Amino acid sequence: MTEAATKLTEDDLPRLVQTMRAVKEGDLTVTFQFEPTSVTVDSGDELHTMALAFTSMSKSLGTVGETFNQMIANLRNLTGQLEQRVTERTTELSQANEYLQREISEHKIAVQALQKSEELYTKLVATLPDVVVRMDVEGNILFVNDFGLQMSGYTSEELIGQNMTSLIAP
Repeated sequence: MTEAATKLTEDDLPRLVQTMRAVKEGDLTVTFQFEPTSVTVDSGDELHTMALAFTSMSKSLGTVGETFNQMIANLRNLTGQLEQRVTERTTELSQANEYLQREISEHKIAVQALQKSEELYTKLVATLPDVVVRMDVEGNILFVNDFGLQMSGYTSEELIGQNMTSLIAP
């Protein structure tokens, strides 16, 4: 009695190994195709037993190849999803960066305007022909303009830090 068995070709296993190496190195374009070849053997002898074992191995190899190809397809899909997420996140980060650049520019303009205003205030207070005194909430003197120093007869060092009530006669 004769039976059909599957024959492995010499290059089936090396092709599978080569394909797996390509994937390991990042090539997701490869696939593995296994096409078994049928042979006829007489049943009952040692060759028949070996042929059946090879048939079982070749079916397993075919299953491994199919599983491998499915894994590669899944990797391609996941890679595509990851690339999409990276693209989306890059767009979000670019938009956030543009927003921050505008904020920085606006802040620089505001700082320049504040510096200009402070310079104008300083010049105005320095040249004003009136006494200008700045105090904290407790009445301690923080600043007196030049006209105030001339009118009081004190130096800046003598007045700064003094409490205003200590300078007023009872």
